[in-house]
Amino acid sequence: MGKRPVCEAAWDPGAVFAGKVVAIEQNAGGDLFANRRVRFQVVEAFRGVATKEIDVYTGAGGGDCGYSFIVGASYLVYAYQEAARLTTGICSRTQRLAGAAEDLAYLRNLPENGALGATILGTVYDRDRNISREPGSVQLGGAAGLRIAVNCEGLTFSATTDPDGRFKVEGVPVGQCTARLENSDYQLFPHSPATVTDPRACAALTLQVSRAKR
Repeated sequence: MGKRPVCEAAWDPGAVFAGKVVAIEQNAGGDLFANRRVRFQVVEAFRGVATKEIDVYTGAGGGDCGYSFIVGASYLVYAYQEAARLTTGICSRTQRLAGAAEDLAYLRNLPENGALGATILGTVYDRDRNISREPGSVQLGGAAGLRIAVNCEGLTFSATTDPDGRFKVEGVPVGQCTARLENSDYQLFPHSPATVTDPRACAALTLQVSRAKR
């Protein structure tokens, strides 16, 4: 389904910064999923960083989802706060700095306040629509033209999906958001709520539908 949008990941508890790897210590974390300590020289701090150097833990790679940092290379790092340390991995938006133009454009212009409320970025996938061109594989297509009602902390917002099954609602409060369909010819499968952590942030809401049985 893809990684979380930058406007969601940027507001997680932890740190977001651009930095150059100056050292990597193996077997440092005492944890299978965070056994490498990576020391960064901070080039540009966006959130949660107040020092010129910072340590981030990650796994060794492969099944532990560790990120394969290289000494001397520069990265945009999204680090999660776990107890007294910061961690990251391949499922985050951590990436080489040279390819992070989209993220940097957002991070360098972070909203100063959340007076207008947060944003829900939704995608609705149709279980009956396989758009994969490879035999034996499945890639669900978007469900277009569906009317969606999004409930966020007792407030309801309405939207209609575009040709790719995407929709957006703005001005939502901090808290959890769930959705329901306003189309009677589809059924909505159970879904995890979107959690809005900051009034300046966004949150992704992923839904799946199929044609209702008559």
